[in-house]
Amino acid sequence: MLNMIISDRIFILVRARAIQNQCFLVAAAQVASQNRKRQSYGYCLVVDRWGRVLLYMNLYSPLVRTIDIDLRYIEQVREKIPFIHHRRHDLYTLMSPTTIIVPIDDKNEEKIDVVVSPFRYVERFSQLNPEEINDLFQSTQLIRRKIEEYYQAKSLTISYTRSTTYWTNC
Repeated sequence: MLNMIISDRIFILVRARAIQNQCFLVAAAQVASQNRKRQSYGYCLVVDRWGRVLLYMNLYSPLVRTIDIDLRYIEQVREKIPFIHHRRHDLYTLMSPTTIIVPIDDKNEEKIDVVVSPFRYVERFSQLNPEEINDLFQSTQLIRRKIEEYYQAKSLTISYTRSTTYWTNC
């Protein structure tokens, strides 16, 4: 009975996350007997963006299965329902497309130069999308906190430059 409850709950959670994030979701679980009181039964699912179960395995022994996933399907769905553009940027951030480079000038301990750059090269700041701007801001805040903690910094200057030197030297 307990296994049925766990299975039903996993189905609901995995399907909900796939629908919520408009993506394929793979939920893989181990098949194992840890001890007399604990055994894992390997409920494995592959779910599409609409919550449809494409592959389900309720196993009692190890098994490998494969499934073909058409990633173009996700792009088609996201064009029809562009949910990511409707997210509140003050609540959801990417925190990934920003490259953080920390060159420190050892000759001058009072000055620390930190370059925070968007991952995607753009000619103008205004060409960044809201997620990238928010990510840039969040990354800058994180660096500010770390510099203040580590170096006991009393002031911080943030400036913006259009220099392409960084991009051409990479």
